[in-house]
Amino acid sequence: MSALTGSLLPPLGLNEAEWAFVARTRARRPDQLHAYLAATPSLARSAPDVRRAWLMAQLRPFLSAAYRAERTRPVPSYGGGFAPRDAAERPAGPPADWPALGKPVSLRDQQDAVDLLGNSRALWPVRDQGARGMCVPFAANACLEWRSLAPGAGTRRLSSSFLHQRTAALPGGAGATALGLKLGGAAAAMAQDGVCRAAIWSDSMALDAQPSAAAFADAAPRRTAGVAYWDIGPWEKARLPQRWKGAARTVLALLLAQRPVAITIPQFRDPLQPADALNNWTDPDARLTGEVLERLDEWDRSGGHAVCLLGFQPDPLEGLGGWFLIRNSWGERWATAKPDTDDKVFPIVPARGYGVISATQIEECASEIYALA
Repeated sequence: MSALTGSLLPPLGLNEAEWAFVARTRARRPDQLHAYLAATPSLARSAPDVRRAWLMAQLRPFLSAAYRAERTRPVPSYGGGFAPRDAAERPAGPPADWPALGKPVSLRDQQDAVDLLGNSRALWPVRDQGARGMCVPFAANACLEWRSLAPGAGTRRLSSSFLHQRTAALPGGAGATALGLKLGGAAAAMAQDGVCRAAIWSDSMALDAQPSAAAFADAAPRRTAGVAYWDIGPWEKARLPQRWKGAARTVLALLLAQRPVAITIPQFRDPLQPADALNNWTDPDARLTGEVLERLDEWDRSGGHAVCLLGFQPDPLEGLGGWFLIRNSWGERWATAKPDTDDKVFPIVPARGYGVISATQIEECASEIYALA
């Protein structure tokens, strides 16, 4: 096991059930394992041989000061904006243009890293949607902003409030569910109206405000066409075996073609936690590190999020062979401990506002996949 991918967990005297739990979580750090244990009170009934309280106590001396402090802080107001899908929206099987047809689900054949972010993050500051439900337009806009990056000049910030309003205004409610927007709707709105600059129509504008004539005029040259878009459908635990195979492979193929990818994906939490509890994206460890916690079988979906993916890091210890690099829309309030000088444990998060999600979670949970031509 290499120093880069090795575990930093201390000797804990685990029993067989506890080793199985660690294997399911793929936890490599004391903070991370503690986070999974704290977030899963259902272990008492799903795995009674896991000594949850005892293990948390055993880990306490090894917890970082940053993690201890984060557990006591008020949770920031992170906006979402992608709603969990209804089962009635389930599409048929994958279409003929699904890039993963006939290809292996595992990504272990991809030995090289893919990095579309590179040195551009200083020129392209992360955006912050605040507490508003705007993750879908932020994720879609990130794909377009990346395409216009110019060395030494950065990119023009695009208006997510404009794209949100135009998506929600599509005829017949085509751009949204009752609870949030869809990436497919954002793609349709971008093809129909384009996207204006935030300097013309600010992201602080009311989401139901009709954009100005100047905003429409500025948006028109950015109309998009020829996008890649697939609607995998709602996440349903009981139907995981029937899901389209190859979501992670499809995302990787787009990244290899130098195309940033926007996805929508559910968030998860333990059903024994209160309704306003943290989820696998807002847990203290995720807030510090940007590492999205794996979905555990004990957890149910609790909401949804949309992000832009900008890279891939091979890792033989991850279930399908690697991690995808996230550009989030929660500003520098997420992954607040990055960049970390201790990079001995994979995966690597390059800066605040970025993160990683496992190929396994993309494969099992992604609901929509979108990329520009």
